[in-house]
Amino acid sequence: MTPRSVFILVLKILGVVLMKDMIFMLPSVFASLSFIFQTDDIGFALFNLITGAAIVFMYGFVLYLLIFRTDIVLAKLPLEKHFTEDRFTLNVHRSTIVQLAVIIVGGIIVITSFPSLLRQLYIYFQQRQLTRGMSDLDISDAIIHAFQFLLGGLLVYNSKEVTNFIELRRKGGVPLPEHED
Repeated sequence: MTPRSVFILVLKILGVVLMKDMIFMLPSVFASLSFIFQTDDIGFALFNLITGAAIVFMYGFVLYLLIFRTDIVLAKLPLEKHFTEDRFTLNVHRSTIVQLAVIIVGGIIVITSFPSLLRQLYIYFQQRQLTRGMSDLDISDAIIHAFQFLLGGLLVYNSKEVTNFIELRRKGGVPLPEHED
């Protein structure tokens, strides 16, 4: 592997980790966006809408650059120019490492969301028992954690498909050129 291909791999792994952070961030952005319909202050609602959209856009843009356009990032940050070695000896294919990163990130999502899901379900049923169904109970946190749990499970279960998607070029579905592994 050349230093350039190592950095491409590292940037793609960082992109997958950022995807995990984006998954955990999205529920709070959607919650703040839903606040728009619950307030009479249009200025504050507009501020929430613009801030939420800007956050999602920035995450998406950085995610796109790290996963699909690593060549642009490497052109702006000439990381490989500081190495005197022309090649590193590593006998593992790049897609195998990316797939391993997807599995690890999916596992982290499952591990962190499952206890929160159980806790939220316990709180919901406890409140339901205490109020005996006389009030509307909020189950949105449990739904959010269930969604995160399912998404993490899907990343683990479909890691090969996610890796293939990451390894394809954005236009035309042409595979990325191999950088002398």
